[in-house]
Amino acid sequence: MGIIDSVGNFIKSDVVKNGVREMMIARPEDNNDLVYKWPDRTIPMFAQCTIRADEWGVFSKEGRPVGTLDAGRCTLSTANIPFLSNFVDQYTGGNFLMTELFFVKRTPYPRKFGGNLGNMIDPMTQIRVRARCHGEILLRVENPETLIYQYFGMRKYQEHADIFDWFINSFFNTVKSTIGKMAREQRTSVLDIMHMQDELAQACVANATELAAAGIRVVKVTKLEVDVPEEDVKRFDEMRQKVAEQMVGLQVDEIGIQRAALQAQAAAAAAQVNVQTAQYNAQAAQFAIDQKLRADQQYVGMA
Repeated sequence: MGIIDSVGNFIKSDVVKNGVREMMIARPEDNNDLVYKWPDRTIPMFAQCTIRADEWGVFSKEGRPVGTLDAGRCTLSTANIPFLSNFVDQYTGGNFLMTELFFVKRTPYPRKFGGNLGNMIDPMTQIRVRARCHGEILLRVENPETLIYQYFGMRKYQEHADIFDWFINSFFNTVKSTIGKMAREQRTSVLDIMHMQDELAQACVANATELAAAGIRVVKVTKLEVDVPEEDVKRFDEMRQKVAEQMVGLQVDEIGIQRAALQAQAAAAAAQVNVQTAQYNAQAAQFAIDQKLRADQQYVGMA
């Protein structure tokens, strides 16, 4: 009897079958990674798989997710979970599954972000400023299969330490574009945006649609702050002072124009009154002449 036959007979033996039924598969208690990959691709049939209440269990074959299990404890068998038939290893008599198993957390995952926004042209003053922005975001996995297939791949979490870099960089680009867009739409300066944290945070969440391509969604943005260097703030103040002075000058000119218009209206009204008065005097004189003419006619008639 060859070695392969001996191994096959051992795998088919009652010892192995009874043993694998008691095998427990679950995320280690001390592991809190966003994605935990079960270290062994060979999983015994009828093993007990426990998926925590805050995670999914994703089964993958040749780099493509095939099925996802929700929270709970289940027996890994094709009778209970039909899609497991894709992983049955015929070389072991159907006693093992050949699959990659990932445990993906579904609870929000906090991450900090921040950095230089680069040189920005303030839409109100046209001053080039060097702003920075920082805060915290809550990321949540919406589609674990998309996360694994489109971004994470088949590697272990420890081999993919930069898993969040793309998420944070993508969101930070959203923050940049949102700040500029808000400043233009609100017709305000970048400095005034600093006092609109809530509105800016909500706009950033709404605009962070690119993360959906990786199965991730930004749930909330907190502690969002925009900082501008002191020298730029000073330049802003100087420009605002000039703008204020120009506005005062424009207001004075506008008041003068309004005063001249009112004076012209008053003169026109006075002229209209004089015309009406002359008309009334002419009518009175004509009336007196008409009365005298009637009297003269009566007198002549009597004579």
